[in-house]
Amino acid sequence: MRRGRRPHEVLTPFSPAPGLQPLTVVIDAPLIDRLDGNDLRSPEVFLGGLLSHDLVRLLRYADEGPPRDLPRSSEYEPNAVRGWVVVRGYESDIHMWSVAVDDGNTVGRTGFGGDFPDAAEQDPNDSAYSDLDSSDASARRRADVIAAQAAAAAEADIFITTRPYLFSVGWEVAYGLLVATPVQALPLVSLYLRAQGEFIDWRSLDGKGTSTMNRGLFYQRSVMSLVPRLFGAIIALSEQARTGGDASALRLTHAILGRLQQTVVARDEMYWGLNRPQNRDIAFEVLTAFDLALLTLMGAVDTSARLAHHLLGLESDQYRAGWHRDEWRGQVAKGCPAVAAAVEVENRLDAITVLRKLRNTIHAALINPIAVSQGQVHVATRIELPADDAEAILASIDRLGGRGEWGVEGHAPGRYHADPAELLDHLLARLTPMLNDLLAAMSSAHFPAAPTEPGGDYWSLAGDPAQTYRWQIDLAPADPSVHAATALPAED
Repeated sequence: MRRGRRPHEVLTPFSPAPGLQPLTVVIDAPLIDRLDGNDLRSPEVFLGGLLSHDLVRLLRYADEGPPRDLPRSSEYEPNAVRGWVVVRGYESDIHMWSVAVDDGNTVGRTGFGGDFPDAAEQDPNDSAYSDLDSSDASARRRADVIAAQAAAAAEADIFITTRPYLFSVGWEVAYGLLVATPVQALPLVSLYLRAQGEFIDWRSLDGKGTSTMNRGLFYQRSVMSLVPRLFGAIIALSEQARTGGDASALRLTHAILGRLQQTVVARDEMYWGLNRPQNRDIAFEVLTAFDLALLTLMGAVDTSARLAHHLLGLESDQYRAGWHRDEWRGQVAKGCPAVAAAVEVENRLDAITVLRKLRNTIHAALINPIAVSQGQVHVATRIELPADDAEAILASIDRLGGRGEWGVEGHAPGRYHADPAELLDHLLARLTPMLNDLLAAMSSAHFPAAPTEPGGDYWSLAGDPAQTYRWQIDLAPADPSVHAATALPAED
């Protein structure tokens, strides 16, 4: 990784300067210490590499404490071990658990109070350790909460663990702490590094080997990981244009790629806003990014319709091309049934309806952001669905998994509010496969002798390169039932 000013970089008063707080992560030590650094197809190994970045403050934890052979850090704090959070024990005279923290730069003593460990030990409603006898289950629940409390006392933003009780408990065991599995934590750590200008597609566990790139290439590869058929289309149409063919189709395909890149960039900007303390100014930033993402995603979908119109040689006006238009889609079906089918399966037309209705607010009343508060603290930002189109949007969402899945709630008669991140991510999860299937359907007749997807020379060092990008942007999890943590807890 380069350090310092690059030779071609000239600083001005408007040049950005590092301004984010360090990301503090506590991890259960076995989750990282037992990793095989040669397993490049493992999201846990990839996460381990990201955690070695010097912008991340990483601390280990274990119930039994650090290995005995590790040197102690300081004569002033004999329990401290470099890179570890150590619970020193319960001090009954002050009713506190004492904790030693050494992050490699400073050695400190902190602690936590309260009866949370006792409450967990006696929790009668949880089945996380139902396979153990009652005394062992109680001890495990108690240890889990002590671990979470220690991580919070160390001022961790994330506690990476697989302790089942911390994911099933019905009350907040450590205020302000995000508890996540390694797979859930990976996209959030990557999002933080991208906010710092670090774009990574491979990094060794110890951080001594790394592959980085500029933001444009990162987002291009992210799009290619979601719509790999774009690669073959661009290669084939470039060859056609090079040999004297019409370059219009190539320009349209490049436009799909470019619009999707803008969408993913705007999505990052939205998530950067959602991971800051929420207020009216942040809500405006989130809405601005959300609006841009809708506009550019709709642009990619509309351009795919224009591309189909061009390649199929339809006689109608190209400005009438649009997947939501039944008459035009009927013309497509006559020219190439597989292309029309790619849009009509899996309720994809409903996804287009949701996107189109939300995007069309750019011509009408502004989408209003609202702040969700707990007491006097703003903890979340939501948007209000446009009143004129709310029923059409909700009808489509109901056919696409339901309002709860899409983060839509009704708080007053005729008024509905939604999580912008849930809305955008569900649209991307449905429409990027649609675009890929459309390009696949067009390719058999119109992209001769083209590779279908990017080859190994397009990617870099990762073992499963396309998956590496999907891990980081969290848009195509391998197991849809395990969705990554995409936001830190709100702070007061």
